[in-house]
Amino acid sequence: MSWADARVCVAVSRIRPLVAASRATARRRAKGVARKTPTRGSSGGRNAAAAAAATRVREAQSDDAEAIGAFDEEYTASKARDEITRAISRVHVALDETDLVGWLAAWHVPPHELQIIQITVSPAKRRRGIGRLLLQTALEAYGPSVEQVVLEVREDNAAAISLYERHGFERVGPVRKNYYKDGCSAVNMRLATDRDGSLVEVSSR
Repeated sequence: MSWADARVCVAVSRIRPLVAASRATARRRAKGVARKTPTRGSSGGRNAAAAAAATRVREAQSDDAEAIGAFDEEYTASKARDEITRAISRVHVALDETDLVGWLAAWHVPPHELQIIQITVSPAKRRRGIGRLLLQTALEAYGPSVEQVVLEVREDNAAAISLYERHGFERVGPVRKNYYKDGCSAVNMRLATDRDGSLVEVSSR
């Protein structure tokens, strides 16, 4: 099961500064320019940055439901289509040329609540900045109306926890025992509030 099992229930905080970033991103997307991520000073980091730079993120369309259903074992095409067309939902897909390599579904519950329902990256495309790109896109999309971001993620999903911690999320409170159907516990995470609103790495791990 991918790190993106992270079924994230998000009750959302302190992202208003993202509005400027979201406008810049919107201008890039309107021009069809892929978002670039910084390198980490190593060949692995450069390769990941190059892969992310070649990845395009856009809002999902109904036609994407079949690809999502084939890509994510937790979603059928019908369920994905329902998510795409749901009034409070916003779904983004990550494309490597024409291939779907990741997706994210989020609900905005006014005035200040966000729920990230699903985020999944292809196993073959992990550690290339695609999860970061999807998460940044969601935060930018909702930034002006969001106040706090709190995640619930599987305790055994170390890759997802590491991703969120690198980008400013903190573990809060006790784990929620037996939260998932298979008995796995959930870790509560919250976006740090002493940040400038950008999704940036805060550690090298």
